[in-house]
Amino acid sequence: MKTMQGVLIGYGRTSTTEQRAGLEAQLRDLQAAGCVNIFQSRCHPLQTVLN
Repeated sequence: MKTMQGVLIGYGRTSTTEQRAGLEAQLRDLQAAGCVNIFQSRCHPLQTVLN
């Protein structure tokens, strides 16, 4: 019987572009947790809608 292994996927997010240190810390923690794919967002949700 073949066993399937899971893959960790991470997502780091900050609500403003000025919160770079917070995002960097999140990304570092996700990498340390073993996430294979890490996605990130740096904008406020309203900025995305308005642009």
